[in-house]
Amino acid sequence: MHRPRIPNQQEVSALQAVLLEDLKPATTPCDREEHTNIGKLIDAASIAVFDDYVAETAPAIPFYKGRLMSVVWSMGPKTHEVFGWQAGKLQSLTRCMG
Repeated sequence: MHRPRIPNQQEVSALQAVLLEDLKPATTPCDREEHTNIGKLIDAASIAVFDDYVAETAPAIPFYKGRLMSVVWSMGPKTHEVFGWQAGKLQSLTRCMG
């Protein structure tokens, strides 16, 4: 059974870095505001980390073994994202935005 835990500060910082990478550089006041809002977006989300996740093998689904972060965004359960650590770096594995 995979037991989740809340993310530590290093993991939250990694999530913030991934989300910031998705944005263009903050060159206008609106961009800078969007960057500031990422922290608020993360604070409002429901986040769980699974340290030793192992995917069951299934056709057409890539095998995954390792740490996962599951994020349900504050807009509701139809907006969620799963992140994984690959080569020591957090990256988005799957995203559903409603």
